[in-house]
Amino acid sequence: MSLRNRVALITGGSRGIGRGIAVRLAKDGARVAIAYRTNKAAAQQTLLQLQSSGADCVAVETDITDAARAEQLVRTVADRFGRIDAVVNNVGDFRWGTLGESSLEDWQNIFSSNLMTVLYMSRAALPYMRRGRWGRIINLGAVGAERAFGQANKPRFPLTRQPRRLSSRCLALWPWKRRRTGLR
Repeated sequence: MSLRNRVALITGGSRGIGRGIAVRLAKDGARVAIAYRTNKAAAQQTLLQLQSSGADCVAVETDITDAARAEQLVRTVADRFGRIDAVVNNVGDFRWGTLGESSLEDWQNIFSSNLMTVLYMSRAALPYMRRGRWGRIINLGAVGAERAFGQANKPRFPLTRQPRRLSSRCLALWPWKRRRTGLR
């Protein structure tokens, strides 16, 4: 699939699955923005890999568990490339622990990382996608979230990752699909 002149923003794009997605999208012709929170060395290494293959790319350090910073990230990428066509919501936290071991702050942090980031990024990117009359929002989940049900030491993971799948389905059914924007 040719993504020539399309712009893709990948959260958690400096390493692991996010890095692999960034490399593949660049190979398919997309201009790529990767967002990372703390690992600057990994982000720079990913940028070098993308640039060596001829990709137009940028890395942005931010913490998208903060709604204002997620919006700023999207604005920064849109200002740099003039558009946003795809957002890959790859960021997510994984922590072990039973309900009795987990503080309310632990729960808030993991919900923020695994669910609210999807809301913040999708909400911030949609106006740009509507304007461009094309867009894709890809929410990565985890097979482990389904398999973790019934395991006492893993309640936070499935309870915060499964809603990503539901939010993807809700976004796919949103009214803009009828307006022929290409959003699914």
